[in-house]
Amino acid sequence: MVKLLSERDWRERVYAIVGETRVSGDDWRDPYELASRLGYRVVESRDSGSPGFEGACLDDVIMLKTSDCCNEERKRFTLYHEICHGLLRRDEWLWSVLHDQFRSNRDFDIIKERLCNIGAAEFLLPRESIADLFASEPISVAHIDRLANQSSASKLASAIQLADCATHQCIMVVAARMFIPSTGQPQLLEHEDPDKTRLVVEYSMPSRPTKYRVGRYARIPCRSLIASAESAMSGTLVTGRDFIPFRSGTPWEVNAEAVRLGSRVYALFHLEPPIPTDDGQLSLF
Repeated sequence: MVKLLSERDWRERVYAIVGETRVSGDDWRDPYELASRLGYRVVESRDSGSPGFEGACLDDVIMLKTSDCCNEERKRFTLYHEICHGLLRRDEWLWSVLHDQFRSNRDFDIIKERLCNIGAAEFLLPRESIADLFASEPISVAHIDRLANQSSASKLASAIQLADCATHQCIMVVAARMFIPSTGQPQLLEHEDPDKTRLVVEYSMPSRPTKYRVGRYARIPCRSLIASAESAMSGTLVTGRDFIPFRSGTPWEVNAEAVRLGSRVYALFHLEPPIPTDDGQLSLF
């Protein structure tokens, strides 16, 4: 019988896979070179796939959709994400355990996407580098822009890694305006008509001590802290009490903070007060 894994086990295995890939060659800093080394040909197209499609990792090809709203930062994250799909499939042990643990296609797809987001963030911003950038400061969304600028990683990768390094219970939520079609997946807006979009959860990442998570595409209420941050000037930190945007609608009000950086809003919901570790460094394990 295959042993079932905990979320900590999944994350640690993904970190190990990324670490093994990094030490086997210096080309990992460029996702296009890494894809080539792993045997993938990257094909970019403006018209690839269905609505909501961003990329796909096939047998020897990685498909990437490009558009006016898809900047270089997002393309790099998506390409690393798709590379991680290939790396997960090549890890026969992990692939087998995940198949055994998540019997439904929906659950299996959800965990795959989550692990590939974690892997992409680890490629862009290795966790061990975060402790070198921050000393005795509690985790905050105010760190995201600074971390991205100092590390050349994307803001999304910075947000994911910050949440993973937090020592207290918290949930990082990344919200964006998306067009919500009647069928198919939501997609980022490729025009500027806000009446045709909704502010929704694009990504979320709980810290390691946190057992709760926020579902993708959960809608953000118009009176929420996240909506207030979206209306504020980019880079303005908004703080206060707010309800975690669970898709179920479960009312849980906590201390929260949010900031708009570009087209995304990054919010951190603190289920307990944020604290630095005893040695004044962010926790990496």
